[in-house]
This record gives sequence, structure tokens and C-alpha cells, in this order.
Amino acid sequence: MARVVVHGDRRIPGADPATVWALVADPARLGEWSRLHLVGYMGGELPSVGSVFFAKWRARGADTDAVRFEFVEWVAGSRYRCAMAPGRYAEDREVEVRVHSVLEEDGAHTVVEVFHRAEVPQWALAAYRTAADRRVRRALDGLERSCSSR
Repeated sequence: MARVVVHGDRRIPGADPATVWALVADPARLGEWSRLHLVGYMGGELPSVGSVFFAKWRARGADTDAVRFEFVEWVAGSRYRCAMAPGRYAEDREVEVRVHSVLEEDGAHTVVEVFHRAEVPQWALAAYRTAADRRVRRALDGLERSCSSR
């Protein structure tokens, strides 16, 4: 098995970090910025360590194809990490989202970082990395669109 780590980040000019956090940290709002579609959520009003949600990559796919995500780290307003159920080609999968602000010469900006990590067989490494990278980039593109339309 080989470890895959895919990282993407996006600087969102003028976006309020609290507003961005509210968007990315709410499982019910996944569809507003990512290609994930929420199937179910088992947690309180605010996610916390141990909260679980189920999401699928295709809106038309069967709900039984949903992936289980469990919050294993939660730092309100800053970052969270979710363990994902093992997939067909990958084990020990997780996604991490970090939100922070930066002050630059042209003003304050919000930076969002997304990490996808997994253990995959050596023969699937290139294909898995490409697919994970595409999903991370598309999620960040969707987030930027969602934030700029507000």
C-alpha cells in the first residue's frame, strides 16, 4: 500500500472567514460548494467529534452508494477532519478542511485548504491521485463560486 496525500487551497478575496466556515462545516450545505450530495446526518445542530454523515458523489446514484464520513477532529471556526469509510481501492481515507484568514497589502482574505489522504495499492496510485486531485479542485472551484455569488 502507498500513501496518497492530495492538497489544494484557495484564496477567496474579501470573504468573511466566519461565513466561509459556516458553509464548509455544515454537512447540510455540502451541495452548495462540492459535488457531494448529503444522504443523511447523524449529529447535533453543529457537528462535533463523533458526528456522522453519509454523502454520495452522484445525485442520481442510489443512496446505498453513499460514503460514511465521521468527524474525528473538530476545531470550531478553524478546521475539521473526517474519516471516510474504506472504498473499493482505498483504505484509511480521510478529508481535512482548514479555514483561516490572511492579511495582505490588498486587504483581508480567507484561505481554505482541503486535504485528501488515503492508503491505496501501488497499482492504483496514479489513478487514485488523479481522481482525488480532481475532486479537491472541483470542490474548491465550487466554494469560490459559492462565496463570490453572495
